[in-house]
Amino acid sequence: MCLRGLLLVSGLFLSSWALTPEECKPLVTPFSLAPPWTTLQVQKTKMHGRSYILAGYNDNDVFKAILKTLESSWMNVTDSPSGVFMSQFNKLVNSTVKHFDLVLKNLNIPSENREEISLRALYLMGREATLKDSDLEEFKKQASCLGFSGEPQYIYNPKNGFCTEEESIKM
Repeated sequence: MCLRGLLLVSGLFLSSWALTPEECKPLVTPFSLAPPWTTLQVQKTKMHGRSYILAGYNDNDVFKAILKTLESSWMNVTDSPSGVFMSQFNKLVNSTVKHFDLVLKNLNIPSENREEISLRALYLMGREATLKDSDLEEFKKQASCLGFSGEPQYIYNPKNGFCTEEESIKM
């Protein structure tokens, strides 16, 4: 009898915690960067410049393991003759890559022997290098609405700092 009561209470708690489709809609509706409500200059302002990756989820074991080695990541979006150019800068824990297949094996990351990997990923990016608790909670709600559960596999720790362009290797 006690177990049945515990299961009932647990079920009520979990169902009250899950967001409804109505609550999810504003959290997962993308903002449009297209005219008519915005100009090209506003589009560039929203997309261009430096953005910090502050938290992330994905549903692939290989990339989950890679996220666990990530200390920090940022990217820069600029104009290029053909459209836009994105540079990404990652700081990994004690990582040097020479033979990637061996890297995966040595890090005990399951490798998938195929040319194409399908996965879903969701990243929280911001213009500031700090993550507010309220932003993280909102991100977790968005992730839940998109089918991700639990804590993000990556949450930026300010103690790690971000690498500079000068410290990076261009590939």
